[in-house]
Amino acid sequence: MDIKEAINGIENIGILTKKNANIDAIGASLALFFALRSMGKKTYFPSNNLPDEIIKFTNKKNGKQFQVTFSEEISEVYYEKKDKG
Repeated sequence: MDIKEAINGIENIGILTKKNANIDAIGASLALFFALRSMGKKTYFPSNNLPDEIIKFTNKKNGKQFQVTFSEEISEVYYEKKDKG
């Protein structure tokens, strides 16, 4: 079995790096993350403890991320951001 067959046979994929991975390893992991997502895979890459260079590049506050998934097709999404206080 080659890697393409293995990937086609699974739906959920987690991508991990070593603790304190350098920016090149994280960049390669993120490239794999987006490639798998484009193939329709449910892909998870933990975003805690990312280096400042990655956080600045992705423009995420504190490296936190969330994903919202809808089981039905929708035509519009609305969200409201409220200040803490």
